[in-house]
Amino acid sequence: MTAGIDGVFVFNFDYRGKYTPALAIQVDPKGIYIKVQLLNKQPVQDMLDWCKGLKVDTKANMMITWNWQMVSMNELTQQAPLIRQFKDLCGDEEKILDVIVFSEYRYFVTGTTTGNIYVFKYQKNNEDVAKKQD
Repeated sequence: MTAGIDGVFVFNFDYRGKYTPALAIQVDPKGIYIKVQLLNKQPVQDMLDWCKGLKVDTKANMMITWNWQMVSMNELTQQAPLIRQFKDLCGDEEKILDVIVFSEYRYFVTGTTTGNIYVFKYQKNNEDVAKKQD
């Protein structure tokens, strides 16, 4: 997965090397015997036009991406279908800087440019969000 000014994309990762990836880090730290190709570039469903950050939650099998005003959650698969998307979370004067997701409790925390921390609780199958400010 990559995220940046062009959006969020999922690739097939083709690794070819003399050693297994875990062993190559120890035996070949300069990557002399490693060949890597990124194949089949695909945008995630309903991706953000510009992405500030990307985090992966392997327990919940999802990727979390965000920009200044939105947070998106997509499945952690090659097609990366959208699970849910939250828009206009902080208003015009604040911008989201970072996101921490606690998927087992269905809430996420955002840090903003003004120093505020917001906690959002979301429903399992609904896009309704309850906001708490600290």
